[in-house]
Amino acid sequence: MAETAGAINGTIVFLSKDVAGTAKNVANLIANSITVGKNTINVSSKSSGGWAENIDGRKNWSMSCESVVEFDTSVGAGETSMQDTLTDQIAGTAWSVVFGSGVTGDPKLSGTARIANFTWDNPDDDKSTFSIELTGTGALTLGTF
Repeated sequence: MAETAGAINGTIVFLSKDVAGTAKNVANLIANSITVGKNTINVSSKSSGGWAENIDGRKNWSMSCESVVEFDTSVGAGETSMQDTLTDQIAGTAWSVVFGSGVTGDPKLSGTARIANFTWDNPDDDKSTFSIELTGTGALTLGTF
């Protein structure tokens, strides 16, 4: 099937927790991102002619998101609430994560991650938000929805 055409509006891209094959979006997302990196190992020597020489090391990835706080009772059954997220972080529960639009043919990034950080922000005269940072454990898979 065809993928989403043209420039992508960020509002269609979600971070989801896979629960028994069902993607539960993190509720009330404001922003979400993914970072894929690779360590480099410096192998420079006196023979490098004054230039740094590097080889590839381990690959790594992480995801993060920020959401508006809404308590369990008002979050839809198909979403992951702030309390769900905090409960998993405290318990050390690994997430099967899915990142993408959910549109047939669009790229889908998935893997297993652990919640490294949870933050709940409550500024004066503004909305309450929570943020999570997930650190990938193992390979990140690129597929399609």
